[in-house]
Amino acid sequence: MGVIMKYYGTLLILGTVLSACTVIDDPSEGGLLGGVYGLGSGAYDKRIAERDAHLADLKAAHTTTQNTQEILQEEKADHQTELAILQQQSQHLHRDIKQLHHEITQVKFKTKQAQQQQKVLLQRQQKLAQRTIVLQQQLKQEHTTELDVYRAEEQRLVHEIDELREDLFLLEE
Repeated sequence: MGVIMKYYGTLLILGTVLSACTVIDDPSEGGLLGGVYGLGSGAYDKRIAERDAHLADLKAAHTTTQNTQEILQEEKADHQTELAILQQQSQHLHRDIKQLHHEITQVKFKTKQAQQQQKVLLQRQQKLAQRTIVLQQQLKQEHTTELDVYRAEEQRLVHEIDELREDLFLLEE
């Protein structure tokens, strides 16, 4: 009886311990009884299937993220290429603008010089026109004076010829 009592006592203690334990599906928290229960009930297989599905979802998300990252890297490279081209075009335009500004400055300077030369030439033209008018007036005056002298001389000569004719006529008669 002593052995049976020990056996019943052990079973009783074991039953009390087992009844005090709650059975949990999580193998990291369930202990021995939880593990036995998890294996028997299929809870472990279910957790493994859930974790495998979650892992597959994570792998799919990772693949999608990698693909998106590759696309973004390609777009980044394209944008960097476009940026480099635009920067180069901007530099060319900046250089062209500088060159045009220099040319405009030169044209303005030459225009100013030409305007000054035009002013000088207009003044010379006005002076020459005035001088021409004065010379024409002098020439006309001198010409008129000479012409008057020649006309007077002509009249004197005509008068002298007439007198000589009269004298000749008188002699002939």
